[in-house]
Amino acid sequence: HPGSRVLDLCAAPGGKTTMLAQIMGDSGTVIALDRTQAKVQEILSLSSDWGLTCVQAYVADATQLYQQQGEQRQQWEGRHVQIGKAVAANHHHHQQQQQG
Repeated sequence: HPGSRVLDLCAAPGGKTTMLAQIMGDSGTVIALDRTQAKVQEILSLSSDWGLTCVQAYVADATQLYQQQGEQRQQWEGRHVQIGKAVAANHHHHQQQQQG
């Protein structure tokens, strides 16, 4: 929903992240995490290509972050969205065809 806060773990190359940001109308926050700066750069590049401003991408190991956060992780629990990479890729392919 627009205005939501979404956490995307293992987010590279950014298909899920940017699809969620588009669904949210580029309103709210999509925090994207992946393990290397190169992967984070892919996410940021794709977000920029789509003109999305609600995406924030950071270098982080999701398994380590989950273990370290303890009580703070509860704020993210309760709603889990899993979107297959094929679905995200198909969505972006369709969007690219529509844009020209």
